Amino acid sequence: AEIAYALGYALTDGGPDKEIFSDLSARKLGSPEVIKDHVARIYESAITGNQKRKGKAERVLRFFQEYFGYQGATDIFKDGTRHPGHNPRPSDLIKDTDLLILHILKEDKQVLKELLTTEIAFMRHVPTRPGWETIGSYNISKKQVREENLISGEKNRNNQRYVMRLSGQRAGILSQPSWLTAHSTNFDNDPVKRGKWIYEHLLGGVIPDVPITVDATVPEDPDKTLRERFHKTNDSYCMKCHQKMNPLGMAFEMYDDVGRFREKELLRDNKTWVGVDSSGGIVESHVSGLDGPVDNALELMDKLANSSHVRQVFVRHAFRYWMGRNETLSDSPTLIAADKAYVENGGSMKALLVSLLSSDSFLYRKDHDFRQLTKD
Repeated sequence: AEIAYALGYALTDGGPDKEIFSDLSARKLGSPEVIKDHVARIYESAITGNQKRKGKAERVLRFFQEYFGYQGATDIFKDGTRHPGHNPRPSDLIKDTDLLILHILKEDKQVLKELLTTEIAFMRHVPTRPGWETIGSYNISKKQVREENLISGEKNRNNQRYVMRLSGQRAGILSQPSWLTAHSTNFDNDPVKRGKWIYEHLLGGVIPDVPITVDATVPEDPDKTLRERFHKTNDSYCMKCHQKMNPLGMAFEMYDDVGRFREKELLRDNKTWVGVDSSGGIVESHVSGLDGPVDNALELMDKLANSSHVRQVFVRHAFRYWMGRNETLSDSPTLIAADKAYVENGGSMKALLVSLLSSDSFLYRKDHDFRQLTKD
């Protein structure tokens, strides 16, 4: 019965269905092959089914929401007076990113690579939302939609949905306004927050918390760019950690703090336009051939998306989410098998989850000697 409920709630919020209960009654849930069939069936139903029905896709989508952290966009206040005509609606930006993720999951091909490098972006309305106001130096308008075919319309039940193709400007979830807003401050980009996320979630490293003796405030100076103001972190003591984060985060200076693509930035004196420097790099990844400079976020994402190490880190995060714990040495066979299943099935998220949720790590748990725990 525990396996039935664990399996039922692993991918949806709907719990075990009649097919699982039927195999439970027939005592078939002890077979990994039967469990694999259930996982594949439930996954297909969750991803391709009606998202409005209870229990559909919540758990799978929630993994990506928590992994990328783009839902945090609702917690970042943006002053609309700093951006004329800008009316922040971060919850809508989150829904746009949800649509993109579900689209990639339905395709189920090279999922991680697509999540990091896709040049398409979903919107549910035109005129566009905050963060989508510009393509290059042009404002998006309905006229451009028709004449330049920048956006193609796709109808669904509730909204008019649009797909943008943004070659040379955007690449994957980390270039979505939702992620960029969530990983920013109220008034600026946040290279540290962005770099720390990449270093920990994609490169699998660890950055310690800021020491209590350190003043982490970025100096205010309306005549300097954010990169110039970050020279404060060049102190040798600070660079022990900042050399790992700053180059990763600075590659996203090609977007402003509400996620709009830009080639120039206006200094805070509101008088001077300067070219944006989006150069960055990967430092101390401890992965052979991965370290090195990049020209911008697009090049960075391409480099990371093609790394087997980054893929294995992603598999590890999936393991932790669905197992509800960190991996141990005894889980090595499960992680190796899950990564192999993902690769051999063309980067399939379904294959990855089928492997994880039919593994011994998911189906069995170790007995604990509670007498010894009490004694200790």
